[in-house]
Amino acid sequence: MPKDDSLTHEFSFLAVNGVLEGDYLFNHHVVDIDTGVEVHSAQAFNGQSKHLLPQERVDLTFGGFNGWVDGHTYNISFDAELSDGTPKGDPLFFYAKFETTIDIAILTDEDEQNRYSNVLRDLEGLGMSYTKFPAGEWETYLTSGWLNSHYEKVLIPWQKESTALDCPPPPAPQQGCGYYDTLGAYAQTLQIYTTAGGTLQMHLGPYQNAIEDELPFDIDIQDRTTSETEIAYADLEINDPYHPILEDVERSNLQGFTTGDTFASAILNSIPQGGQEIPNLCGGTIDSGGEFLSIMGSSRSDYDSILSVCGAQEGGIIISTIDVEAKSDAWNSTTPLLANMLKFQVTKYPVGFDEATKGFDITVNGVKPDTMPSDTTTYDVRAMKSDAHLDFGYTTTTSAILNADWELTGPSGWDASDNVYGTFHSADESPSADFCVPSANDGDGIVDDCGQGETWGLKLFLHDDAGHARIASLTLVTDDASADEFKPFANYSVVEETGNSDYVTFRENKPGSDAWELWQIELDEDAGDQTIVNFNASASYDPDALDGHGIKTYIWTVIYDWPFDGDEGDDHVFSKFGYTDGEFSYTFRNVTVGDHGFEQQIRIELQVIDQATRASDVYKIYFVVVESGHGDSEPKVTLDQTYNNTGAVTGDWFNVSGQVESGVENDNLEIIVALSLEDLDQDDGDFVSSLRADGKWNQALNLGNSDTFELSLNISDLYTNKAEKVTVYVKIIEGERWVIYKYLELNLPACKGVNAPVEAITSGGEWLLNTDGECKWSGEWEYNTDTGEWSEPKASGGPTNNPGSENTILMLGAGGVILLIVILLTVLVLRRGDDDEDESGFGSVTKGYAGIPAVDPMEAYVQQLIAQGYPEETARAYAQQYAAHFQQQAAAQQPGYQ
Repeated sequence: MPKDDSLTHEFSFLAVNGVLEGDYLFNHHVVDIDTGVEVHSAQAFNGQSKHLLPQERVDLTFGGFNGWVDGHTYNISFDAELSDGTPKGDPLFFYAKFETTIDIAILTDEDEQNRYSNVLRDLEGLGMSYTKFPAGEWETYLTSGWLNSHYEKVLIPWQKESTALDCPPPPAPQQGCGYYDTLGAYAQTLQIYTTAGGTLQMHLGPYQNAIEDELPFDIDIQDRTTSETEIAYADLEINDPYHPILEDVERSNLQGFTTGDTFASAILNSIPQGGQEIPNLCGGTIDSGGEFLSIMGSSRSDYDSILSVCGAQEGGIIISTIDVEAKSDAWNSTTPLLANMLKFQVTKYPVGFDEATKGFDITVNGVKPDTMPSDTTTYDVRAMKSDAHLDFGYTTTTSAILNADWELTGPSGWDASDNVYGTFHSADESPSADFCVPSANDGDGIVDDCGQGETWGLKLFLHDDAGHARIASLTLVTDDASADEFKPFANYSVVEETGNSDYVTFRENKPGSDAWELWQIELDEDAGDQTIVNFNASASYDPDALDGHGIKTYIWTVIYDWPFDGDEGDDHVFSKFGYTDGEFSYTFRNVTVGDHGFEQQIRIELQVIDQATRASDVYKIYFVVVESGHGDSEPKVTLDQTYNNTGAVTGDWFNVSGQVESGVENDNLEIIVALSLEDLDQDDGDFVSSLRADGKWNQALNLGNSDTFELSLNISDLYTNKAEKVTVYVKIIEGERWVIYKYLELNLPACKGVNAPVEAITSGGEWLLNTDGECKWSGEWEYNTDTGEWSEPKASGGPTNNPGSENTILMLGAGGVILLIVILLTVLVLRRGDDDEDESGFGSVTKGYAGIPAVDPMEAYVQQLIAQGYPEETARAYAQQYAAHFQQQAAAQQPGYQ
């Protein structure tokens, strides 16, 4: 019937007259069978008779009735009579039950292999209502308004191959084919229906090519039709044997579902693809907080699902790639898989029913097991004593009523009689078990001990009354050494060292609920603007440890260590073995304190893991990092160096003077001067007093900005008969932070700068040191130390040939240059013995002898001073004072000089 007629419950049909002509009345009656009362009657043609010829046809329409009572069954009948009231023909009637909400809408034309009949069998046995919609009626009825208003579930049944595959192109027959191609036009409607609260149930065969891109939510299946890929019964994995869909279904009975060895020839691939496909559509799998559960899968792959449920917003989906319509037994049999699926409704998970470790937890002896350090959604292995008795339970944050099923797989079970390897089930809310596998490892030959290293797998299945599921697993192992009843404790401290005391400062206990220590770190400019801090976690320990601290691993995590005005960085995690005893160093480089007092606090956390891999709570210390010199600038001191512009130093005392320019915060600047680094850093009080008394050490205290100072040092004993360079050392100290070294270099001339006449030196004279370290002149010339005057030598009768005379020794020892000249001149005289007797051999030296250049008297004097130890600059300065004399002497060497 047309949709609008159905919605208003009007009825139309065709009536055919018999062989007699006559006037007829057509009647319509509705009787409520539940009450026995006629609730409606009507006549066609407004109660007027209709004249009909033999075999004449007439269309009849009866007005609508809207008084239907939800859930009541009615006898709806039609009859005809002559205008005189004589009944004619047999009345037509049918029974209809009117319901606002119907259990299932079935979208199919097929009943191949009695699949549709088997569905009806189970629906009737379950007392469920349904409506069958052939493909020809989908255009009329498959709207979200109609489906969502009246149907709890939409069933897309299994299709045979000819129906599933796309229709061939015309003019080939278009009937009985293209089921999924036609369904694809209504995918959006079915998505809206599902997410608004309906359940979409699909039985999908190995028709991957026909199904692709046609189903709601882009659901696709993958064919497993070859001998290498098909899912055999031996491959079957039941992931949730306690789910309501598997109620009263024994695994062994499922073997009857096979064809040959094949249990399923298609699978739903549940690998996340990154879009909104399953399982992302369902918020992920149930073990990650989502609502996708693969009830049956394959041992070939964890992602192969052959029976699954998926929550999709307010509704959900049931997907099976098992031919349950053909293989399942009836609703009241020992394997009612199809019936269980038909009556199961997918609804939204209750609030608080979250995944293990997030919404519920297994408990062992009332304590939650530890999670893996690297995966907080997975329980770590739980060690226990080899003869342990454990009580199991669970906690949850949901208020929904839950049913617990426990499985224990291993060498023993829940009861003492469960002493062979297997999987043992318990439906107790809080079961308990003893764990002991008899062993004779102690060597006495008697099996009276419990073995080490025995392993059990514990699994908890939780379901609420609507079939929502969560599953948690825990591995148990007997290990007396690692069995742990207490969490370890983490604790560490900052190591305060002399070497970094200026840079590492405790500031306060951080205020607030998270009250931990707060330290300030100043970057060390001399170390490359970084500061290394050592930490000591030796106070961490495990109460279960039999020896030592019992810590297996120290895990250090540095958080928020990036510049306060830069991009955010990553946390740094350092894992250290237990043998390090908690020693750890970290280098701070990023300044975290900005202008106006803004602070970004670095947090360093310590978590320790004991030998049973149990983790402690986290211990924290906070740090702020300031730039080098923060709050304490370097003192600036200027030393007076004007002496460098006045020639050499010649006094007995030298004054180190200068001024404090800036950088002194508390008038606590100290300046020390000395004539050696050893004396400068001397801390022996008596020795320093002796140095001060001798004028070799001096000090100024409590200087502030703009203060001047003058410190004298005795340098009288540093003069010799040679020119010397002397270093004066200066040490500037402010508090414990600033220690600055400077130095001054002094040029000390020979014998305090007393200059001998040129003639005194060229005649072989020189300065010598006597036994008292005092300068004494040695030579033909004489020097009066009191008056500072020089005297020429007195005339003598000629040179002496006494080889032992003192003058001869001095000339040989100290007048090497003059001796060399004498020797040279003697050689020249010998070579010119046949010259005119009027020419002296000495005079000929400078009168054009081709082999020897003329000697420059000033240069000879300079070289003589340098040979005596004078710096070249000083020697030339002295020589320049006698320039006129040297010019006269040079002229005397020229030819024709009178």
